[in-house]
Amino acid sequence: MEVTQVSETIAYLAGVSEDAHLGRGGKEGYVFDIESKSRRCLDEVVKPALQQVLPKHKRVRVHQRGTRREYRIQVYDRDLNRILREIQARPEVIRFWNTAQQCAWLRGLGDAEGSATRNSEGQPQFSVYNLDKTKLEIAGRILQQCHIHCGYYLPPSRNVWQLFITGRENLQRFFDAGPGVTHPEKRTRLHTLLAK
Repeated sequence: MEVTQVSETIAYLAGVSEDAHLGRGGKEGYVFDIESKSRRCLDEVVKPALQQVLPKHKRVRVHQRGTRREYRIQVYDRDLNRILREIQARPEVIRFWNTAQQCAWLRGLGDAEGSATRNSEGQPQFSVYNLDKTKLEIAGRILQQCHIHCGYYLPPSRNVWQLFITGRENLQRFFDAGPGVTHPEKRTRLHTLLAK
């Protein structure tokens, strides 16, 4: 599979993999390893996406990490690992994707690295964080295509960039006509903030 010709599911998993480990492991030599405090997100969103793209004989399961309230999926597949690593290394390929694929990638990125909060003025806000500002600028261009305004911020004491979306109408467009959020808790939190 070429990285310029991917399914929406692979695009989503490429976004999610910004918070996953893509490395060596298992008998096949490659692992997709993702952890989350949200079992629901792994069970209801990430696991079904993985089941769509992996061969039928590969089992995807969510398990708890010891006694901590953290959950994990580990799958071993050379082809999946290769394509996700290539997209991570060459994010410029995302500009060749269609709008649905781009939105799927941004939805995955938001599910993995996003946060629904209030800004300093008390307004609802959805933020996405990444060390690589280039990836957030790609996300910003996707949002602009969907007529959603955003900004960027680098906190003085940190090296993690923030892309933020504020404004009720703007955030409603993000839900209705843009990438939106599929992470159950983040989605509920943002809906709650918008309802107040």
